[in-house]
Amino acid sequence: MKKRALVTSRWVTRRKRGAALLVLTWVLAGCGCNPTTSPTVTPDNPSPPGPTPSVTVSIDQSQKFQTVEGFGAGLARWSGAGGHGCAGKDTVPDSNKTKILDYLYTDLGLTSERAILGYQSGGGFGVVELIAPILAQAAQRIQTKGDQLAYNLVGFITNPLRDSNGRLLSTGAASYANWAANGLTTLINQYGIVVNRWSIVNEPDGMGNITPPELKQLVSATGAAFRNAGLTTQIAVPQSVVVGQAQNYVTSILSDPSTLKYVHQLDYHEYDYDASRGQSTDVKGRHAVRDLAMQYGLTVAQRETSTDVKQNQSTFWDGTYDQAMAWANDVMTDMVEANAAAWDLILANYARTDRVGLSSYIVMNYSNCVYRNFTIPPHYWTLRQFVKFVRPGAVRIAASSSSGHVRVGAFADTKRQQTILVVINNASGSFSASFTGVPNGLASVIQTTAAQNGIQQPQVTAQNGQFTANLPARSVTTFVLGP
Repeated sequence: MKKRALVTSRWVTRRKRGAALLVLTWVLAGCGCNPTTSPTVTPDNPSPPGPTPSVTVSIDQSQKFQTVEGFGAGLARWSGAGGHGCAGKDTVPDSNKTKILDYLYTDLGLTSERAILGYQSGGGFGVVELIAPILAQAAQRIQTKGDQLAYNLVGFITNPLRDSNGRLLSTGAASYANWAANGLTTLINQYGIVVNRWSIVNEPDGMGNITPPELKQLVSATGAAFRNAGLTTQIAVPQSVVVGQAQNYVTSILSDPSTLKYVHQLDYHEYDYDASRGQSTDVKGRHAVRDLAMQYGLTVAQRETSTDVKQNQSTFWDGTYDQAMAWANDVMTDMVEANAAAWDLILANYARTDRVGLSSYIVMNYSNCVYRNFTIPPHYWTLRQFVKFVRPGAVRIAASSSSGHVRVGAFADTKRQQTILVVINNASGSFSASFTGVPNGLASVIQTTAAQNGIQQPQVTAQNGQFTANLPARSVTTFVLGP
């Protein structure tokens, strides 16, 4: 997190044939991407008055893009350690812990755990080891859905690896690489935890304070150490504060075969502008990452976002439906414009704080360091429209919308033999939507609006590849075709 990395480092932050999974996303049918200049998609740009306007949503199942890895966050300690004055005091009753895990991993269905680890000269990944039993409970819940819990860890360059000017020591890359390889091996041997991704540095363009040449050194040393240790963990870079900085950090790494061979994913954080404001610079940055990933055969992930350092922070009123819609638009933008295969909120469960605000799916409430209860913020429900239904293994396919108010995306999930459609209508009025190119059959409809959360609506029927449905004002709707 921008300007928060030293604190964050203490957090444990972190689908019958013809069926397809469709999440309505705003995307051009020809290229699977948005225009570089996006219209504003908030109440500031309301739909016209009069009769309910119509919109056509077209799906092209022949055009395929990224395969979804899943959605995640950091599973914080029950005390919310690292972010408020009650850190380290676990006063959450077991009954509430079970309910929180049920919300996060049974209902919502998060599938990845992200944690930041600061380099320790003595070795060890203490923050992960500390909550290994809780992670096991999360993994069990995910397995009932047929998925596996993925572990995504991030390194942090601490002072022992730096000189007096803050630069990486000549021995720093080797020391870091050995620490990372040894720690990953320990997690396998002692806890049976196999880490899927390792991102070299948290926010090199921020508090991570690493130059592009230094990042390349770290990739080279770490990649070699992982191979020598027989580790299957894949390396990701650069986990920049904003997507626009990613290209600066990875160009030399990707253009050099000696370091390219170690990199499997391009990742970034989302601390620029929220997508509900249609900032063109954000779109360009996402296109740059998407194009680099396609050029070198890599995947893309958005690994961290929260409320406190968005450059247009005023759109993120904590705990409001505006924030919930903004984050839904953010997910859509990352998946469509950057071809992001994974998307993470910064935290899964965390305490309400002035500094971080409501930046977790579950908000835990304390009074004088005594846990009182937990609450479900509005963004839990808008993000749930994606997280719960767009499961790992689903493949994004082309989709387009005739209205800038309605954002469209589509996913084919052959594993679950389902077609799941989710729609974002950002207008202040309803739309009558005509869908084309969809599989025939019944579709379940799940909908979130400012007044109703995740409500099951009457089913609709697709015939001859078409169906119509109503999209309420400022809503996120998921259609599920298939079993």
